[in-house]
Amino acid sequence: MFILSIINIFNIKLRYNITMKVYIIWLLGVTAWNFLVPDATPIEDVIVAVLLSFLSISLKKVFK
Repeated sequence: MFILSIINIFNIKLRYNITMKVYIIWLLGVTAWNFLVPDATPIEDVIVAVLLSFLSISLKKVFK
């Protein structure tokens, strides 16, 4: 039972690390977009946000 608890804690930490890596990559993408293209129209911001969302979904699959 104790070993199963340790394995469960390890799995939770691993998922947390993967989630944080994907979030940091997404955050860097959003920050880069906002600083490199400050005159973007709202529709361009929405399009980039959707593309970054797809990127983060695919990165979660890659990191698993």
